[in-house]
Amino acid sequence: MRSILKILFALFVSFSFFGVNASAADKGSLKVAIYAKEGGNSWMQGQMLHESMLEAGYKSEVLATGNCLNLAKYLGNADEKTPTIFLHSELSMGSKIAKGCRIVPEEENFVAVAFKRVLAMCAPMGADVNAILSKDEITVAVTNSFPDTIFTEMSKASGKNIKRVTYKSSGSAFKGLVAGDTDLLYTGLTKREATSKVVSCFATTNDKPFGGMKTMKDVFPKYKLAQLHNLWYIYGHNMTAKQREQMKTDLFHLIANNKGWQAFIVPSKMVPGYELGPITVSDLIENGKPWGYDIK
Repeated sequence: MRSILKILFALFVSFSFFGVNASAADKGSLKVAIYAKEGGNSWMQGQMLHESMLEAGYKSEVLATGNCLNLAKYLGNADEKTPTIFLHSELSMGSKIAKGCRIVPEEENFVAVAFKRVLAMCAPMGADVNAILSKDEITVAVTNSFPDTIFTEMSKASGKNIKRVTYKSSGSAFKGLVAGDTDLLYTGLTKREATSKVVSCFATTNDKPFGGMKTMKDVFPKYKLAQLHNLWYIYGHNMTAKQREQMKTDLFHLIANNKGWQAFIVPSKMVPGYELGPITVSDLIENGKPWGYDIK
C-alpha cells in the first residue's frame, strides 16, 4: 500500500512541480543554514538540502553557522531578509534548548516534515554482540544531543550499567566505536550505518525487524523507549505562507524523485514526510516528549 501511495504522490507532485513553477529564475535567492559540525549526518543532510534546492531552481547558498547560538542570532537579525531554511528535529531542538538555544517550530516557520528516522544500536563488524550485552557495564557512543533519559531507562530495562560516551557529531561517534573506544554505538540510522563494512547494526527502534536487525524491544523487552524516533522537519525563516507551501511541494518532489535522496532514505528505512500524513506543530512538540526535553 505504501509503495502505491508513493507512486501516486510522485506523479501528483511531479505535475505540481512543473505546473506551478515557471522557471528557475522565478524561485529567487535562498540560504540553507547548517548549524551542525562538519562530518556528521546533520552536516551531510544540510548539504543534500542545499543541492536539492539548486536542482529545484533556487539560487541557494550554504550558511554554515557552526553552532545553534550563531544560527539563533542570525534568525533574530531583523535586517536579514533572505528566505532561509534548515533541517531541524525534536532531538536537535530539545538538546539545544537545554543548552540555552531556543529554536522551535511555530506556524509561521514550519514548512513540512522531511522524513522520520529510527535509531539503531550497532557494534563493530564481527563483534560478539551477546558477549557485549552480557557485560555488567556497557559503553555506548552517542552524540552530545542524546539525553540521559535514554540510557537511564535502558539501564533499568536491562539491569546493566549502560554508560553513554558523548561525541560532537554522529561521524565522530561512529569513529569512536570503530577505534574501539566504546562497546556499542547508538545513532540515527542512515545509509552510513546500514551499508557499513566496519560496523554492524543489530537492532533498531523500528516497530518490526528489517535488514537482519532485531527491534530494540527484542533486545531490551522492558525498555520503555524501544520505538523512539526522530522527525526531521524544514524550518522556514523570512518566508510567506505561499512560499512555505511551494517549498513543501518542491521538497516532496525531490525526496520522491531525486536519486541522492532515495539513496539516503531507502537503505535505512526512513519514512518520507509525504507518507506520514498531515503533521502539525503540536504533533512535533508532542513527539519530542519521549526524548525527555520540555519543548514549549
